[in-house]
Amino acid sequence: MLYSYKKNFSYCLLLLSYLFHAQITNDSIPSPPIIQTEIDAGYRKILLSTIVTKKIDRQKKFNFLNITAVHSFYTKDDRRFDEVFSNMAVTYNYAGPFAAGAGMKFVNTTGITPFLTAQYSKRTPRLSAIILLSYMVINIPLREAIVMINYRYPINRDYQLFTQLLATTSWLDFKLHRRSQQQFRIGLDNKAFQYGLAIDFDQYDLNPVTKTNVGLFLRKEFR
Repeated sequence: MLYSYKKNFSYCLLLLSYLFHAQITNDSIPSPPIIQTEIDAGYRKILLSTIVTKKIDRQKKFNFLNITAVHSFYTKDDRRFDEVFSNMAVTYNYAGPFAAGAGMKFVNTTGITPFLTAQYSKRTPRLSAIILLSYMVINIPLREAIVMINYRYPINRDYQLFTQLLATTSWLDFKLHRRSQQQFRIGLDNKAFQYGLAIDFDQYDLNPVTKTNVGLFLRKEFR
């Protein structure tokens, strides 16, 4: 079962590579959203999340990234999986889309943990993606990967097809599974609002327990 999570993450990276090669490169690239907020209401839990991405210097070499999420389950049996998560990093682009830096992670169950990180980011007119690989340097020997892929396709003048994947996985010394999740979004994009179907798969602990949540999402982007 643990092998399958590693294989799924490899599939995500292959999908990312394919989509980039399929893009039209002569279109103008719109400015990226600085803040993205979302509420996802499903049959098992409510998820509130915010993503912040911003260049923080005039030369546009330093990047700020923050991913914050609150998972709130409905039933008493599932409430032990309630989670408050925040991952904040500052990186420096040293070669094209490649960056490196440091950050801090907070989880309600483990507290604050600093980390070193490497980042790859790329944008085209229809696709944006970030890959963040982190190494926790204090408290626990945790290795973590985060992949965010956002793809849009024009339908007409006012609407676009909106799809998004957010996948994370955390391992102790690359051997013991700690936490993973795969969040899929598909719907419509209209004037900085996105809405549609949300599907989440959450895995917890060394012998992973999977919690599946299906519902609807509403998302807003601020530029």
